[in-house]
Amino acid sequence: MNRKQLLTVNNLTWFAQEKEILSDVNFHINQGEFVGMIGPNGAGKSSLMRCLYRVNKPTEGSVEFDGQDIWQYSAKLNAKNIAVILQDHTEQLGLTVMDVISQGLTPHKHLFEWDTPEDRQKIERLISEVDLISLRDAPFNQLSGGEKQRVMLARAMLQNPQLLIMDEPTNHLDVHYQVELLQKVKKLDMTVLASFHDLNLAAAFCDSILLIHHGKLLAFGKPEDVITEKNLNDIFNTKVVVDQHPLYDHPRITYAYYE
Repeated sequence: MNRKQLLTVNNLTWFAQEKEILSDVNFHINQGEFVGMIGPNGAGKSSLMRCLYRVNKPTEGSVEFDGQDIWQYSAKLNAKNIAVILQDHTEQLGLTVMDVISQGLTPHKHLFEWDTPEDRQKIERLISEVDLISLRDAPFNQLSGGEKQRVMLARAMLQNPQLLIMDEPTNHLDVHYQVELLQKVKKLDMTVLASFHDLNLAAAFCDSILLIHHGKLLAFGKPEDVITEKNLNDIFNTKVVVDQHPLYDHPRITYAYYE
């Protein structure tokens, strides 16, 4: 089945303080895909993501959403199209878990428009889905990193965008919640782009992988085509063995810890 291109990156280059951070990046993401982004620290992953959700404006090239340059959308419409979950969450002083999740409705509301009973039902359902019922009235700032991440996922689900961008979504989570969160995201009716440190999680959950190094896109394709011993040995400067996972049809990465 042919899917339409939802996000298209054309010849994207970005400079910061006259230093080239990203260089001539080209790729597209089709509607409904779960795309992972991998690369060493400092490779340019976060910088590229900030270009995709309108924090960094490309020095050259463009980012198009559904065929239109994202900088031509209004901020409100852009928020309807794209939701973002970052590693570090802006402090939400005085807000409860319920309050923060409710922010997902903001792009869909007029100024001073109140939440409806149906809105509140959706919020309660999402609180249950991310296993935060006991914390619904807790101050957001007092949550653990993993709990905050689940709150932000619920907020993004309430926002109901076409594209969800996640920067290291599993960083603060225990193993159980890492897998559970990615399972939930995989089932969402939206396109997803997520950066990963954990290469095995990227291999397991992503339809395609972007490999970024020194601000350049070195490879883009299916996990088995991108996550290869040569690519990982060269880019991450470590010895790995890549084979097929014993339970599933995707690559498995094993690290050589000793010479």
